[in-house]
Amino acid sequence: MTGIGIDIGGTKVAAGVVDQDGGILATDRAPMVKDSHETMLESICTVVDRLLAQGHEKPNAIGIAVPGTVDRDQGIAVSAVNVGWRNLPLVDLLQDRYGLSGVIANDGNAGAWGEYAFGRGKDTQNLVYLTVGTGIGGGIIDAGRVVRGSGAAGEVGHILVNPGGPLCNCGVHGCLESLAAGPGIARRGKQAAAEEPTDIVRRLTDGNIENLTSVTVRDAADEGDPVMQAVRDDTARWLAIGCQICHQLFAPECIVFGGGVMQDGGRLIQDIRNWYQQLAGSPHPNIESFIRLAAESEHSGIVGAAALVLQPER
Repeated sequence: MTGIGIDIGGTKVAAGVVDQDGGILATDRAPMVKDSHETMLESICTVVDRLLAQGHEKPNAIGIAVPGTVDRDQGIAVSAVNVGWRNLPLVDLLQDRYGLSGVIANDGNAGAWGEYAFGRGKDTQNLVYLTVGTGIGGGIIDAGRVVRGSGAAGEVGHILVNPGGPLCNCGVHGCLESLAAGPGIARRGKQAAAEEPTDIVRRLTDGNIENLTSVTVRDAADEGDPVMQAVRDDTARWLAIGCQICHQLFAPECIVFGGGVMQDGGRLIQDIRNWYQQLAGSPHPNIESFIRLAAESEHSGIVGAAALVLQPER
């Protein structure tokens, strides 16, 4: 038995064929073209078409992980500040095109379920999942069930951590996403580079600070640039604050990180652990087990989406 997992973000669509044990058989990705509902759907179908053309066993169903609010019962992507759709009936549209049943979920909830079913949370019953990319999504598993509240629980990225701070797309000044997601990292990197330009940043941006992205911050920090290392350290501090809030609210057995920003060879996750130990009232006795990197951190969204149909919540 296999399923297709589709992970939709603010800038890309990633999808994969996943087996019943959570193993990834194939992946593909493409930019998300957000001009209209039609271009968004075509971006998604471009990736699925290429996967199906690879000739793997015909999938049994499609799981879809999307940012923002969803109507699970109706299969609708309701809204997302980083994408721009409104009431897009994704499940029906994909079923009409491919003849496969589908399930849709918020990307944070899907990622949490994937880690609980297949990944770094298999040994737990209670976890918090954070996916850090263009935005910050979150999901909560409590006693083996996804916590949904009245419909949008788990939006850890929109916890207010710095009142009066940068304006987030959600309309709040100073939420975690505005500070520690990719665009927030890039914004802080540009500010730091403008105040203290370095040869490494000049080279990586071709002499134009406006070219600086969160990837530039990562690469410059890895090369030893002290200014960008400070930006990365500040990012880790904000994310550690988010972990501390989650710990106090939900007392999870672990907090699992996934998403593109975390793809740096494990340096950011270690910085988060270090900051958490400094911020916590008492140091965690096993910080490496408590704050974890997703098993398939690069593809955790794909595995989480596929888990919706391969290991459905009961």
